[in-house]
Amino acid sequence: MKELVMINFDKHRHSLGEDWRVIKKMELSKAEAAKYLGISTRALERYTQQGKIGVKYVKGKRGKQARYQSAELEELKKELSTETHKPTVEQVSTAADNLPVGISALVEKIALPITSHLAALSEAVENLQRASHHPFVPIEEKLLLTRPEVQALTGLSRSTLTEAIKQNELPAKIIGKAWRIKRSDLEDYIEGL
Repeated sequence: MKELVMINFDKHRHSLGEDWRVIKKMELSKAEAAKYLGISTRALERYTQQGKIGVKYVKGKRGKQARYQSAELEELKKELSTETHKPTVEQVSTAADNLPVGISALVEKIALPITSHLAALSEAVENLQRASHHPFVPIEEKLLLTRPEVQALTGLSRSTLTEAIKQNELPAKIIGKAWRIKRSDLEDYIEGL
């Protein structure tokens, strides 16, 4: 295994192009390692986070600098160069014994697992409602409603409700920072439409 990396030593442009020299180097900076692998530095960082390649940090002019071992880079380069094809869709067995027979088998395989998940979800929602600081009251049972609640309940737009409040067709009062509308006043307004 060769530990060779291409580094540009020529800082001046020649008419013939850039002068590349090959040197043997044990440790490479992040930029050099990324260039050697033919990937971006961000991709190199991802491979480091995934544990595909090790990194050593050394003290540099501007803080810690990452150093990559050329032997590990060679292994990663080989791994990246091998083509892997993953199927986009998992193969499903078409054997007759895996297919449900009749409605009861279908209910066993699909409906029963969903039912158990729904029951667990319902229980979790109830626990959250009990744990909240404000008691949960369904919108149908509230005596005073906010404008968004009236919108949800009646299906009327915000502008229609605002106009009705301004013209005193729908009595409302600001309590706190929100408009409050009595359920009885709302019912009378709806009857008059």
